[in-house]
Parts: sequence; structure tokens; C-alpha cells
Amino acid sequence: MNRRGAGLASLAGIAGISTFVSAGNRADVSGNDLLQYWYDDPLTDVVLMYLESIGNPRKFTRLARRTAAVKPVVVVKGARHTGSAPTGHAVPTTRIPDATVSDLLRQAGVIRVDTVTELADTGVLLASQPLPAGPRVAILGNSESLGLITYDACLTEELRPLPPRDLTTDATPDDFRRALTEALADDTCDAVIVTAIPWVGDGSAQALAAAVREAAQTPGPGPAKPVAVVHLEIQELAQALAGTGAEPAPGTRRIPAYPAAERAVRALAEAVRYARWREESAEPGRVPEYDDIDEAGAAADIQVLLAPADGHGGGGHGGDGTGGGTVDGAGPGVELSAADTQRLLARYGVSVLPALPAPDPDAAVRAAERLGFPVALKPTAPHLRHRADLGGVRLELGSETELRRAYAELTDYLGRPEELGLVVQRMAPRGVDTVVRAAIDPAAGAVLSFGLAGAPSELLGDTAHGLVPVTGRDAAELIRSIRTAPLLFGWRGSKPVDTVALEELLLRVSRLVDDHPEMVAVDLEPVVVAQHGLSVLGASARLAPPPPRTDLGPRHMPAY
Repeated sequence: MNRRGAGLASLAGIAGISTFVSAGNRADVSGNDLLQYWYDDPLTDVVLMYLESIGNPRKFTRLARRTAAVKPVVVVKGARHTGSAPTGHAVPTTRIPDATVSDLLRQAGVIRVDTVTELADTGVLLASQPLPAGPRVAILGNSESLGLITYDACLTEELRPLPPRDLTTDATPDDFRRALTEALADDTCDAVIVTAIPWVGDGSAQALAAAVREAAQTPGPGPAKPVAVVHLEIQELAQALAGTGAEPAPGTRRIPAYPAAERAVRALAEAVRYARWREESAEPGRVPEYDDIDEAGAAADIQVLLAPADGHGGGGHGGDGTGGGTVDGAGPGVELSAADTQRLLARYGVSVLPALPAPDPDAAVRAAERLGFPVALKPTAPHLRHRADLGGVRLELGSETELRRAYAELTDYLGRPEELGLVVQRMAPRGVDTVVRAAIDPAAGAVLSFGLAGAPSELLGDTAHGLVPVTGRDAAELIRSIRTAPLLFGWRGSKPVDTVALEELLLRVSRLVDDHPEMVAVDLEPVVVAQHGLSVLGASARLAPPPPRTDLGPRHMPAY
């Protein structure tokens, strides 16, 4: 069998590797099959996986979440970049963008690392040490410099290190034993990193290892705490800490040793994040019910919009902009008109701020009078949509005179009205511009995405993703997991915005897509989240026959 494609292993905390599988091209056995096996295997404490593809991501994340709830799953993924997979690979690489893969794995509790070295480092610590109760780390050792390097590495990984304790270069193995015993008994720390450099005088790797292992095995007053060792060129210390020179006593756990502080801290940080996920997932969130959702009405609308109008598909009402869907050549399915999009969203309690066409200045004035001043004037042409940075949006127009002046400036600056697709919209309360999207990915299924509108999501890729249906906990995590999240919570003295309303919007969009698999794409942009409430200023949607499901039953070998 070709040995490219996947390498998978399971670890036992005392006995070491319990299973190793090189699955190759996985003609008849997949990573999902092995996950199911290791979930039930009492000899497996930790699952390590190298994957180039995730054949059925929906099933994988479901199985991974179930497994991660009882034992860690650590994954390193190859072929992360487009075109990096070998030519002619028998197993196609996953089509999902790598950032989305990371978010889906995190949602399922999977620990994703970047390299095979990190895979082994993290797996050894998780298999041999208890999970930390928090991010507080005590650091002790016989080198002040190595302690400071470890301290800095902890800060980089967002841990909370205590000031390093320097035992000085005169420290003996017995000094290490006493200091480690005291640290493990200290209520102000959740884990301990021991650092060591070679010393002159009595002592050996075996003596230091024995002292560290004795202290680590001494029961403390609280929950057990993980211990890791960082050493520089102390020969045989790692083997002695692992007990490979002799059979370890029953129940004795190995102590992982690392040749660099960064490697030890990274492994410990992954353990801290995983422990936090385990604690939070112990009380899973729920998908809320809303009394104002009209699921049957939405289903009837979708059936009409997808019904063939002339034997070639398309909307049942035509695409004149006042009703019915229109076929969009950019992709399969039916691109809904603004009116149909707003009607479907309204059935799920999502209202879109109306925007009226303004083909000429007089029409713009009539639209503003209908909506009520103050208004905004903005283009809808694809190359200008959502590009306030180009100066194509005029806000807070409080009178007919201001509106006509803005109209003339825009058409002089950007082009003829028919090229711009100008619309007038009532002003919304000021806030933070965000974007909410849901789409059916051919591999992963329905995915909900969230980010800040404009450069953060489009240029920097600062977007969070989650599998539909999302729970209340998932929605809160989506909002808080993007790097620009502080802008929503009062960054630099600004007023925090209404994240509760934002979470509800995410949940309602998730319900819409989950209830109706024909909703293959929903795009809300921008969603302006104010101090109180939010306003959806733009929305689009696409319908298509639902894709076939391939994970409805158990797999089986074909008969020959």
C-alpha cells in the first residue's frame, strides 16, 4: 500500500505507544474508522494524527468532539496550502480553506499543531501528565537565564508564569526535589516547569531524574499538577525521567523532558487550552428556540423560488427586482432578489434596513422623504459595494439640499448614476461594522462565519468559522475568537456594543441554514452593531437544491 496520506498513533500514559497505523491512501480504512476504534480502546489515552486530507469533515468533527471529550486528539495537517499536495495523490486533499479547518477542529476540541515535532511534544506531555487546572506556571531551576527564557515563552503562549525561582548553579538534586515539592504544594500555580543546565560537582542525570520523579509522585494537597523538564545538554536525563532504563513501578507516570524551553511551554499551553475546552464542553450549549420563527412559511417561499419557471430552472416570479429569484451565472442555484432575501430573513426574525433605488436626484429625494431624513446615499455596483474607503458613501444627509449636493458629488466623482446603482437608506445608529455569512461547503456542510467588515476580514483574514447548527456557546465563542474582537468590547475607552444582539443574529442565521439546506449561501454585510441593538444594512442569499449527504449510514466493504 502507498504510505502517503496519513500516519496515526495512540499513546498510553504508562506503556507508551499502544497503536501505530500508517494508513496510506486509505482504500478501506479511514481516519474516522480509527477514531471510532480509539474512542472505545481502553489502552489509548491520547490520539495523534497526521492527515493530508479529511475525507468526511462533518463525520470527522462529530467523532473528534466525542473522542476529545474523554481523551485528547492531536492533529498535524499536511497539504495546508493550495497546490502543495503531491501530483497524482490517490487521496484528494481537503477543499476547505485551512483557516476554516483550524476553526472547525478547535470547535471539536481537537488540538492542532504545526509540525510533527510539536505533535510528539504535545502527545508525550498529555499522555504522561495530568491536565492543568489553569494557566499559572511555576518555573524553577539552576539557571537564571534559562528560567527567564522559559518565563518569556510562557507569556508568548498566553500562560501566566510566576517569577522564576533560581536555585543557583550550586543546586544539588536534593535542592531540586525540595523546590519541586514546594511548588507542587503551592495553590498559586497549576503546573511546574523545571529547568536544568549541567553542573560541576556531585550529581548525575540519574540522580536528578530520581529527585524530580520522587517529588512529582508525592501527593499534594490539591489536584495533581503536570510537570515538564527543560534541560540543556544533560545526557541521558530524558531517558532517566521516562524510566526507560528500567521497568517503571506500577502506576508511575513518565516525566517529559525537552531540549528547548519553547517546546515545553508550547506543549503545556496546548494542554491548558485543551483542559479549558474539556471544562467548558462538560456543559454543552444548546440551539435556542424562537417563537417568532416561521419555518413553514420559509419552506413554502423556498419551494416557489426554486420551482422551474420555464423548464430551465430559476425563480418562479422572474427577476425584475421586485420579487422572485434570478439565476446568477457566477454559480449554481438561484440568486435571490433583495425583496425575496428580506422576506426569507424576516421569517427568521432578521430584519434588513430598507434601501430604495435612486436612479436620479429626484428619485433620491422621494426615497429620502419616504424613509425619513437623515439618510445615507451609497452605490451598489459590485466594484464599489462595501468600499466606504473609496469615498463612495455619504452619511447623515439631513435635508433635500444636502442629498442633492451629495448626489452630484458622487456622480461627478465615480461615474454615471446607472453605473453606480445608487440607493438611499435610512441612517442606522453608529457602531462597529461586522459581516455574518453562512454557506454550504461541499466537504464540511453548512458553515457559519463572522468577522469585522472590510479590511479585517477581507485583507487580514480575521474571520471565525463554526459548523451549523451553532449553539449559544458557539455563537459567543465565534464573536470572541477573532483577533479584532476587542473593538466590540470597549477598546481604548469606546462603548461596548450589543454582543447579545449579535449572538442572537448568528443563532437565527444558523437556524435558517440548518432548517433549510436549500439556503446554500447567506451574506449579511454590513451588520452595524451599536451600543444597543444592531442594523443589517445589506443582505444577499442563494438557493439551490440541497447537496446529497454521504454520511447517513455506516461504511461497509463492497462485495466482490
